[in-house]
Amino acid sequence: MYKFAFSILLLLVSLFLSCNSNEENIIKDLNAFVNTNPQEGLIQVGSFQEKHSNFSDYTKKKLDLIRYKAEDKCYITHESDSTIKSLCEYFNKYGSDNDKMEVYYYMGSTYRDMNDNPQSIIWYDKAISIAETISLTHEDSIVLAYIYSQKADLYFRINCEKDAYLNMKKSYDMQQELNISNIVTYESMGRMAECVDSIDLTSFLYQKSAQEILQSNQTVNYSDFLGEQLAFYVNHGYQTSAEWTAGILLSITNDNTLPSNVYSALGLYFAKMRKEDEQSIDYYKIAMEHDERMEAKAGLAKKIANHYKKTGNITEATKYAFLYIDLIDSTEIQNMSRKTKGEETVQYMAELEMARLYKKNAEQEKATNILIIISSIFIASTLTTMLLIFKIKREKRIQKDLQKIKEQKERTEKDYQLLVKNVSVDQKLRAESAIEITSLKKRLEETSYDPKERIDEDSWDLIFNAVDKLNPEFRSLILSYNNTLENEDLIILYLMKMGYKQADIARMTKKARSVISRKCQKIETLLGMPISDVLKKHL
Repeated sequence: MYKFAFSILLLLVSLFLSCNSNEENIIKDLNAFVNTNPQEGLIQVGSFQEKHSNFSDYTKKKLDLIRYKAEDKCYITHESDSTIKSLCEYFNKYGSDNDKMEVYYYMGSTYRDMNDNPQSIIWYDKAISIAETISLTHEDSIVLAYIYSQKADLYFRINCEKDAYLNMKKSYDMQQELNISNIVTYESMGRMAECVDSIDLTSFLYQKSAQEILQSNQTVNYSDFLGEQLAFYVNHGYQTSAEWTAGILLSITNDNTLPSNVYSALGLYFAKMRKEDEQSIDYYKIAMEHDERMEAKAGLAKKIANHYKKTGNITEATKYAFLYIDLIDSTEIQNMSRKTKGEETVQYMAELEMARLYKKNAEQEKATNILIIISSIFIASTLTTMLLIFKIKREKRIQKDLQKIKEQKERTEKDYQLLVKNVSVDQKLRAESAIEITSLKKRLEETSYDPKERIDEDSWDLIFNAVDKLNPEFRSLILSYNNTLENEDLIILYLMKMGYKQADIARMTKKARSVISRKCQKIETLLGMPISDVLKKHL
């Protein structure tokens, strides 16, 4: 208690002194404090946000991110992504790569809370991609270890045991190297090892977890872990370990209400190792009272029903048999929903893996890609021409089609089917045109994050054609201010018209942000007004 109070006092003194030096120290001290005392840290962050409204925008956003981090460490579930999206947008514009890695991690954690497993894994992978390209601080390495741990948990949820084990192994190795392994580290790694039938490793890790629990005097707080370990020891015949773990749990059952899996494990222990059926049934019943999972309740009800059947108590056997049937019906509905969601996630992950393989082999298929780009330019040009023709004749063709419909009411079914086919062709053309700009933006985004690819003069026509098609007057408006603008200037204006910022253009062209900034200043001089004003006039 005194040690904890003293640490808080040191934090407050440190933060007070930091206020007189710079805001960076405040962020550093608060961040470190939240890592070790998230609940108290959450209070301290809120206090600083209230008292220091004159902080810079960056410091305010960092405090918001530290607050989000403290909430996550305090197991506060986020049911909306609005806050983290706002922070992500800010740090994408103004933050460092280290900031982006951290905010991407909490984007993934938010979608984890919202049970959107694919989105969660996407953002975790984005964070990992950044981590692979930057110099990691000690704090960044801790975040990366947690990312792999969270990915492992997500794969575990959708029954991808191998992927869960591999990601947890990365997290475990990093935590060992960083010397931050704890009870949860050993328990989680043990659970993943059990999934891939690495029995000896599982036993070793569970023993490490149990030792940490006893040394920290947190037997009650981590009784669910001990219950999980007891079930493992019983199922795999570890007699000594099972006796030892059961003894610990039995010593705390009278004075505490424990998680349902503890009572279920004790029931299994008495049934298999002690052969005391009545004692095991008592624990199974207690487990049923505390467990909210239909599938677990159903399994317990079946065991109880079988016990009463063997002992000749038909009334109780029938009671629990009917309860088992009711729970199984509910379980099937839940499992069907869970299975569907899990299958969708697995399918998505397979598609994501295919995309990664394609990206990895892209360099080897350079000639093919050049041909694809040329074909794409040709298709884009053809579609642009067709769109122009379609725009001119659209109204006339609609009137003509309406007239045909009226005239052909009395005609044969064959003529009617032909007309329906023509309408379907028109709808397809419209759909293809509508997604062209989206396809181009997606390609630009891929170029942006690929260090080997950049926008060059060969691909400018794609951007010019796409924007001109949707905004035919845009080029003439720009040139009306100054007709000496070169294509190099125009491509920046066109990218901004598509919604990209200077930082985005710098990434796409693989140029320094300062270079793009100078080019924008030059363009504004030629235009005689801010670029934003020119774009607003064409909204």
